[in-house]
Formats: sequence, structure tokens, C-alpha cells
Amino acid sequence: MGKTRTFEEELKQLEAEVSLMEKGNLPLDELIAHFRQGTEAAKNCYHLLQKAENDITILTEEVSRLADTGKEEKQNECTECIEGKTENN
Repeated sequence: MGKTRTFEEELKQLEAEVSLMEKGNLPLDELIAHFRQGTEAAKNCYHLLQKAENDITILTEEVSRLADTGKEEKQNECTECIEGKTENN
């Protein structure tokens, strides 16, 4: 199994395949081969972007939960402080 390429590597491959096809001087069989390779690179780019989007969503949700937990702790501290003052008076 080969090394997984980065998004940037896949995008560079896609751009190279498109560039070769745009020249317009390839025989049909080579054109199809480059199209196939470009399509594979495009699919890989898509999957890598989907993974990145998923990772960002997970991280954003984690940060949001932490922020909410922090707010709840602060509110609990304030409530305890207020209740303590009321009971002591």
C-alpha cells in the first residue's frame, strides 16, 4: 500500500493532468488515461476536504462544549457565592 498523499500533492497532480489535457495534442488513449488519473486526484481531494471539514466540526464542537462548561462553572461559583452571603446574613 502506498503512502497517502496530502491535499496539496493531490491538487498538484490534478492540475498537472488538466494542463496536459488542455494542450490538446494527446492521442485519445493517453487523454483517457490522464482524465482517469485526474479524476482519481479530484476524488482524493474531495475526500481529504471532507475529512478536514469533519475534523473542524469535531474540534469546534469540543471548544463550544468547553466554553459552555466554563460558563456553567462560573455561574455555579456565582450562585454559591450569592447563596453563601445570603445564608451568612
